Amino acid sequence: MSKFNLKDYQKINGDDAIESRLNKENKGSVEPEDVNEVQLEDNRVGEPDATLEGLLNQTRKASNDFVITERGLDTKKANFDGDYRNPSAYKGDINKLEEKRLLNDPVEDEPYVSASNTPTGLRWWEIDKKSNDLPLA
Repeated sequence: MSKFNLKDYQKINGDDAIESRLNKENKGSVEPEDVNEVQLEDNRVGEPDATLEGLLNQTRKASNDFVITERGLDTKKANFDGDYRNPSAYKGDINKLEEKRLLNDPVEDEPYVSASNTPTGLRWWEIDKKSNDLPLA
């Protein structure tokens, strides 16, 4: 933690404008008053020779071989030496426990039962509209 040193402290006149104080501090440095084209010429970046259309054509030429997505997943090679699809995942024998589970009573075939049931007499679409039995508020 640094402390404020009164020996190095310089009193600043608050009435002086900041610009005039900066001019006093920077008397020795010489800066040009105005900037012209000759000074900027060294830092210019050149214009690209290719147009945007030309840059897009490089990408279009690479993808001219139009393939349906599903076919591309089977034939194209993925990055990092992998495959998009793994045929060994869905080919071959299933294990005996899974076969037995599917033969008996698989969970996928269970009938759907609603979690909440409204009794038949209280369903709004089954109320007899002729005998208006609903109590009025």
